[in-house]
Amino acid sequence: MLEQALIVIGSFLAAVVLTPIVRNIAIRFNIVDHPDGKRKLHGRIVARAGGTAVLLTVLFICSLALIRYDFSALNSSHYRPFVALLITMVGVWLLGLADDVWNLRGRQKLLGQIVLAGFLVVSGFQIQHVQVAGIQLDLGLLAIPMSIIWLLATTNALNLIDGADGLCSTLGAIIAGSLGVLAFVNGHFAETAIAFALCGALLGFLVFNFPPASIFLGDSGSLLIGMVNSLFTQRTSFSSLFGAISHLVDSPIGFGDGHHTPQVDWTKYLYDRSRASSSFATEPWFGRSWAIDGCDDHGAHHCGWGACRTGTRP
Repeated sequence: MLEQALIVIGSFLAAVVLTPIVRNIAIRFNIVDHPDGKRKLHGRIVARAGGTAVLLTVLFICSLALIRYDFSALNSSHYRPFVALLITMVGVWLLGLADDVWNLRGRQKLLGQIVLAGFLVVSGFQIQHVQVAGIQLDLGLLAIPMSIIWLLATTNALNLIDGADGLCSTLGAIIAGSLGVLAFVNGHFAETAIAFALCGALLGFLVFNFPPASIFLGDSGSLLIGMVNSLFTQRTSFSSLFGAISHLVDSPIGFGDGHHTPQVDWTKYLYDRSRASSSFATEPWFGRSWAIDGCDDHGAHHCGWGACRTGTRP
């Protein structure tokens, strides 16, 4: 485990160095979140696009880790999924960064996520069967839509809780670290390196994201964390959708006034939005902007789902 510990430490230190640089660049180019004195919880201008520092850290540390890897025995089937993962990581970061800069409409982000999820699925990231009560059911042709739904659900679950300072960073680090241990136990070198690099990067970013935050993850970070962790629930020790869901849903993390996982908050968030409008074809999915429970126009995003429920500030 020494090498894995070094990956976490190295990514932590790299993130501590890179995050202030990204923060200064974001402020210089006005990629910031302004307080409105009403729904948003922060009282000063805060830089966005913190996911840039997280991505750069993960790519840098994983590049160093690859120096010790022997590629001579590999063929295209071995490294093709990780090339797809790399492309998706950059793609989802660009999608989130575009939202941080231009405030994309919900349907535009959803379309981008569907394209990226579809690319991953055709690249081999698929849930082939589900196992319920010891009975294994092959999904067959349903493997593709079920895999895409799983990727979208988990990605947006983490994205929608990115509101209270340090919340998404902490949860993402815990999940990534847990998945890194599972990957290590099962002998998956690449997954181990990426998961631990992400864990360390988020811990380093948390130094500046801890209340009161001086930089936010933004969608460039929350979407990246959600997508990567969603993928690794499939590629570590899980051979079924049931196992992947159990891993995240059983996570003993409490939010606000109760014990909730991201998926539970996401489901409740969508339920409340459907009740608040006569039509469900509204923002964030289809473009109309409105607010619920005292949140800003992104709903749970940038206000803190737990904080919205309790009326507290980070």
